[in-house]
Amino acid sequence: MRIYNEERPHSALNGKTPHYIYTTQPKLGSVALSESAIRFRTDKVDQEGKITIRYMNKIRHLGIGRGYEGKRVYALISGKEVTVILIGSGEIIGEYILDPNKNYHARKQQ
Repeated sequence: MRIYNEERPHSALNGKTPHYIYTTQPKLGSVALSESAIRFRTDKVDQEGKITIRYMNKIRHLGIGRGYEGKRVYALISGKEVTVILIGSGEIIGEYILDPNKNYHARKQQ
């Protein structure tokens, strides 16, 4: 296999080896999400009226309200801002500003 990849020239590669082509090409590497990237997820409000999201590599709890128990929601996450939308009606039922020092976040007061 080494001869095929590292020594034998290939006509489809203009006489270069696959190893040469692979090692000289720029690599994408890991791509970090920018602060402006929007994440989207669906969730179901639990019996305590909360949903969970991951923020800064930790699970955070968002207080939606016990009246929404069992309801399906969309969570739109943009940086530290989260908007929760009721599936079906499209009603915005919560807006949040995430604090990295807190695990529980109540709805912003209107």
